[in-house]
Amino acid sequence: MMFYRNKYQKVLGIGSFLMFVMCVYHASFDNNEQIVFVESVPERRPQPSRNQSKSLLISSKEVNESKQPFPSPSTARIPSNSNIPEDPLAPLIRQSTSLLDNLVQTNAGDSLKQNYFELKSMLALWNPEASQWATKWSKRYRQMLDQLLGPWTLPRANDETLTRITSVVEQCKCSRTIWARSNQEDQHREGSTCSQHAFDRGPFQKVVGFTFYGNPKSKLGKSRKYFRGIEENLHDLPHFYPNWTLRLYYDLEANHTLMADLCALACSNEHIDLCYVRNLPSDGDIAKVFAMNWRFYPIKDPQVQSYVSRDLDSRFSEREKAAIVEWEQSSHAFHFMRDHPSHSIEVLGSGWGVRLGPMERVMMTEAFRQAQRDPIFWASRKAYGPDQGFLKRYLWPWGKWNAITHDSYTCLQFPRTSPFPTQRQMRPNNYIASVHESHDILRIECPSKCRPQAHPDWKYC
Repeated sequence: MMFYRNKYQKVLGIGSFLMFVMCVYHASFDNNEQIVFVESVPERRPQPSRNQSKSLLISSKEVNESKQPFPSPSTARIPSNSNIPEDPLAPLIRQSTSLLDNLVQTNAGDSLKQNYFELKSMLALWNPEASQWATKWSKRYRQMLDQLLGPWTLPRANDETLTRITSVVEQCKCSRTIWARSNQEDQHREGSTCSQHAFDRGPFQKVVGFTFYGNPKSKLGKSRKYFRGIEENLHDLPHFYPNWTLRLYYDLEANHTLMADLCALACSNEHIDLCYVRNLPSDGDIAKVFAMNWRFYPIKDPQVQSYVSRDLDSRFSEREKAAIVEWEQSSHAFHFMRDHPSHSIEVLGSGWGVRLGPMERVMMTEAFRQAQRDPIFWASRKAYGPDQGFLKRYLWPWGKWNAITHDSYTCLQFPRTSPFPTQRQMRPNNYIASVHESHDILRIECPSKCRPQAHPDWKYC
């Protein structure tokens, strides 16, 4: 019996390896486009020619289109008879994985099963069309940056226009007083990616995006205490993110028992806006979008200027605050944070942010339009990682050219990184995106190259 088990292991190992080689080989020669798997472009940006410059300038039409509501998900999804050609290798991959699935389930040990399904998930993320899109738009954004006459800047809001107004939280049928700016003539309620009361705040909003869904009484919900994450992050928001708003994208029916608790928070606290994912003014029902992608929707809201993405099972921290201040004082649109040895990915779903200028709005519009053609955007709620797959495919390839990236462990893996401005403290939850209820303490020394030049002695940076 042991003989057959080893035989199957060899077959599965060879089959998986051949599948991977086929995919990489095919992808690397697909239309002679560069595959955006690993950063390989030098630091210096090439200057475009005059002819290139003309084609790369942002037109007024593109700027206007970036302010328009997106098509609803029901109309944006690819129909079965789509004209988009399927990659010729896709049927072979599906057939190979189907055969291997049966072998793995019946004959493989736990370790081999894990390796196989990890490889399969990698293949599921592979998308030649997305790679071609990333190459094209990465080049375009990079060259648009080169055309700037000076450092990248962001339009400033006039705080003198802030006034106190009464706003109704429509989901809860209560009124509250908030700070707001007058909406501009070209901004309409239908453009809001949240709600009427979020729209009432006016332009130049700063938003922290969260997703809340699932059963809070489940084993995972109880262990991570997601609802407590809403309460505690909302309580701490004015200290760590002054003048920011917490946007909660949720999927609870009006008669759900937790709605009373949510409404109690929203009606008594002016710093939270509720976004019901089955009835967004801009997009209607987005419940079928992968749930962790809901929190990204503020980046296509014309009233939002600054945005960060976070998780409810984490808490804000002084370390995070210092990094955010450094980003806001910089001349960079994007902010990425990697603060644990396991954060060896391009964009951590709960560790990034963006400040939206005209160029970034155009790029975000195009990124969402392209992503809506991608099955990963509509992944099941039970899936793990499609949100970071979305960011890797449609945001990182171009956002990396205009970013400040705080990285404490993988600075040698990713170029253009900066050390965190504060030294790591030996206390529970001492790293970005830690699960608060786990009370983990990170005690791993960071590489010397990842430490601040002024503090080479910070072993725990």
